[in-house]
Amino acid sequence: MRGKIRTLVFCILAAVFLTACGTQTRWQKQYDLGMQYLTEGNYEEAVVAFTAAIEIEPNQALAYVGRGGAYIGSGETEANLGAALSDYLRAIELDDMDMGGYIGAADVYIRRGEFDLAEEILQTGFDKTGAEEIQQKIEEIRSGTITDASGKTRMSSHFENGELIQYWLYEYDEAGNNIKTICYKADGSWDNTETKTYDVNGHMTESVEERIHDADAAEEGAGGQAQELWRVRTTYEYDGQGREIRNTRTNLDTGELLGYEIIYYDDVARTKTMDEYSPEDTLIDRFIIEHDENMVRTRGNSYVPDENGELYLDYYVIYLWNADGTYAGFEHYDVAGQEE
Repeated sequence: MRGKIRTLVFCILAAVFLTACGTQTRWQKQYDLGMQYLTEGNYEEAVVAFTAAIEIEPNQALAYVGRGGAYIGSGETEANLGAALSDYLRAIELDDMDMGGYIGAADVYIRRGEFDLAEEILQTGFDKTGAEEIQQKIEEIRSGTITDASGKTRMSSHFENGELIQYWLYEYDEAGNNIKTICYKADGSWDNTETKTYDVNGHMTESVEERIHDADAAEEGAGGQAQELWRVRTTYEYDGQGREIRNTRTNLDTGELLGYEIIYYDDVARTKTMDEYSPEDTLIDRFIIEHDENMVRTRGNSYVPDENGELYLDYYVIYLWNADGTYAGFEHYDVAGQEE
């Protein structure tokens, strides 16, 4: 009898083991498939595969992290962001030592402009894991220039002598186009807003800038200058290669022409020239951008006309790039070559 019982127990344990192995194999297959789709940018199929993996084994944090990324890749809608955040938070519940959930949740907060919440959850993640990648993201947020996981800038800050002067917040559509940029002063007060629209090819067709404009007081003795909302509409034109060749600025409220810019290219010299004109068709400024052999801009030269209409070099800038190829700003020089 005892032998039969031992045999029965052995068979049961073997069945459980084989079932567990089969479950793990099926989970791994769906997870690997989800990662493949995610890498290929096939986000909808990635969501399906990760969901299948979660249904097979609902306590694996990795599948939730993967599906969170797939939701965001499917389009930056509030529904997708909400679903991604839920997945990332669930991953943290299941495995609070896996940094993927913390970084993913912070990415959702960053895309929503909730930078304090992003830093808070990253700090929690760092306290738990000590991961260097999390620490680097915390330092980035504190620097005032913040990017999302896809590398798009969500906030940038301008400092002078270590003091904050202005900062910008950026919004994007589902296709990743920057549709709105809002500039604030250091005290948090609004400075200006630029709203943009794009065609199906991703070319910007129109932008509208709004800011408070100082205008001469309408009545004599009114005491200095009056302020009014100034709205400038800019339209853009492109050549067959998708390069901008003209933009035209008008007062959005009155339709008055404010000026325009003609842009042309020299592919041999690797230059881009932008001629700015007044409403009266007078050349105001010529700015020439120079590129290296990889078409990375290296220098910009600003020419303005003298009293005889002859152009002379007013200033130039040297563009700076980080080792990873990201833009690092520029250095400004006067005509004598002295850095300003």
